Amino acid sequence: MKRKWGQRAALCCAALLLLAGCAEDRPKTEQAGPAYFLVHDIFVGSLEENGTWKSASNTRLNFEAGAPFSVGELFGCKSYFWYTQDGRREKAESIRVFLGEGPGGFDVSCAAQLAPYALKMEEYDVGRFAIPTELKEADYDIEAPSYGFAMFTTEDEGCTFATSSERDMRPKAQEWRGAEYDTPVTQAETDAVQSVLAQNGIASNAAISSVCLDYDGDGQDESFVFAATPRDEDGYLVISPESGGAFSIVLLLDGEETQTVYSKIEPYTDDVTAMFVQIPAGVFDLDGDGVFEVCMTEGYWESSYHFVLREQNGGWEIVLAGAAGM
Repeated sequence: MKRKWGQRAALCCAALLLLAGCAEDRPKTEQAGPAYFLVHDIFVGSLEENGTWKSASNTRLNFEAGAPFSVGELFGCKSYFWYTQDGRREKAESIRVFLGEGPGGFDVSCAAQLAPYALKMEEYDVGRFAIPTELKEADYDIEAPSYGFAMFTTEDEGCTFATSSERDMRPKAQEWRGAEYDTPVTQAETDAVQSVLAQNGIASNAAISSVCLDYDGDGQDESFVFAATPRDEDGYLVISPESGGAFSIVLLLDGEETQTVYSKIEPYTDDVTAMFVQIPAGVFDLDGDGVFEVCMTEGYWESSYHFVLREQNGGWEIVLAGAAGM
């Protein structure tokens, strides 16, 4: 499948932790140590060896941070693999982080401690580090930046997701559909979005994309549908008092059943353009149980949220998140 556009949300900034439970009826796979995750280059947290999700930011998407991760644990991973939305997977040769005043960078004292470990220093105070980089005991517990921690595993613009786990997290087969792809969304997907919008008092067209795959291993294809307020060529929302508000919605279509995976609806105000864009990163099996999680980013006026949605506890919940921006 060929993508018609390349869009990488290299929105620099956050890292910290918060607990989110995992469903008891889901099978678990053996895992040696924590696995760490990045969505559009922003650190969102980890899956611990005991199955606990630890989020870099508050999973209620209120831009609050949790307890810190250490640089030693993140830099000490023996590998990182990066993925594209449409199915490429590559092993990272190094990681790059900001060691300066920029968004998601370390403060001056920490940057001075970490710079000697860098393979090289690049423009804009970016340090390139080996995988793994073993830090001295005195430096191991340096805290990763508490907001918008950006870790670049590749310079490839197609990268949307990365992890320290060596397990392949891709679906066996998937097809992306929408205006940005070679295949249009289906009428059923469009109708499902419009039905949800009507139920919420929204009278608007939607920018829609979808991905079709067997997400739960039942041998039948389902589709995740991503829908958001359309934007004009300058990136502003096409919205008016009559349209009812702005929205970002993810649906799961499974046969005749439609399930809401995620929904954010903002009533119309003069400042409603602050909710800008929805960027799907892809669907990946983060915990190896054969059921796929949804990874995505929402970009706002001068900030963004990068997060992972998982089916658990009778619905869909955000289990990992990372806030970024100004």
